[in-house]
Amino acid sequence: MIIMNCLGLHVTLLGFTVPDSMMQVILAEDENLPLQTHKFAWSLARAMRLGGADVQLISVPQVSNYPKMPQVLFRGERFSEDGFPGRTLSFINLIGFKHITRGIACAVQARQDIQSHGSHVILVHGVHSPFLWFAVAIRRKNRKVIVLMTDPPGVMLPTDGRLVRTLKTFDAWLIKAALKRVDGVIALTQALVDDFAPMVKGLVLPGFLDKYLESVPQLKPIKREPGKVFRIAYAGGLSVAYGVDRLIEAVMGIEDDSIKLDLYGKGELVERIKALSDSDKRISYCGSLPPAELAACLQNADLLVNPRPTGQDFVRHSFPSKLIEYMALGVPVITTRLPGIPDDYLRYMTIVDIETAKGLREAIVKLKMMSQEQRVKQANEARDFIYSVAKEDMQGKKIVAYFNSLVTGDFS
Repeated sequence: MIIMNCLGLHVTLLGFTVPDSMMQVILAEDENLPLQTHKFAWSLARAMRLGGADVQLISVPQVSNYPKMPQVLFRGERFSEDGFPGRTLSFINLIGFKHITRGIACAVQARQDIQSHGSHVILVHGVHSPFLWFAVAIRRKNRKVIVLMTDPPGVMLPTDGRLVRTLKTFDAWLIKAALKRVDGVIALTQALVDDFAPMVKGLVLPGFLDKYLESVPQLKPIKREPGKVFRIAYAGGLSVAYGVDRLIEAVMGIEDDSIKLDLYGKGELVERIKALSDSDKRISYCGSLPPAELAACLQNADLLVNPRPTGQDFVRHSFPSKLIEYMALGVPVITTRLPGIPDDYLRYMTIVDIETAKGLREAIVKLKMMSQEQRVKQANEARDFIYSVAKEDMQGKKIVAYFNSLVTGDFS
């Protein structure tokens, strides 16, 4: 029997849930694109509220280290957004100092808010060591600490220098030590639970169907009229790590002037894409757009692609949140067979098993050669499936039930 719903489950979400106005400034200034984290964070907050929890937000903006993000000093402030009370924490955005000052801000600015809120649960969004260790330090018998893992600790990027790699290695050690002290884990994939928190009862939750998608015009099963242009689209990090270079090569190798590739986002490939678009008019760089505007553009595509390679160390633990959005838009989807994608999702997509430009090209051509009726059927079935499993209210009920089981000790 779950009793906390009657008493009122109080949750502090400690993470990256900042107001939209703040995120717009970050998107304009930061070289990287933390948009998926922002959307996920707000879906998480809304889902918990829909599940019956009383949620307060304690957050920092997810920003790159200076100079990729030119702002150095971030001052904390209180805010109210979409009915949620919240505050941002102060920190210095310099490598090393960022973690230290965020930890200090937790102790100085966040502790009293958590106490005043009477939080039964502190949910730490992401494997961020200052947040994890602060939450563990104030953990009590009647205050559970749960971490939401979207990535493994210490992911190395090709652009990381020696200092960054050294700091990430130390940070990963801190995170793994903290994970031994938490009460529960919510993770995008089972591998994250198995590899980093096998001692606790975990909840696997691939992601959310973001609320804004429900307001996109004509977001319903639609029959697409055949046209002269076959439009392929990708949205996300424009990076070699995400396989975007292979996608571009695949499209450029197709001798068909009716094919167009639209690329949305930020990353190290932007300048190369702009240069390629001058020589091959089928390639277009479309910039970085707000979520609702981006969704409307993607819905006008004939095919959406997730080309992320599966050979990288971190992919065993990853589920690309863009796949939920892709499926919800009623457009056919091609993806590589990432191990973190559940089997019941894979059956609604076209899978690329040969992860080369040639393999992507063959999958694109094969799908283009399908009849319009076949493509529409595949896309609409995927849309119906994702709406049946990933809406915020459905996921919120699972999350709050999981919290209650940990708080009350009732795992029946």
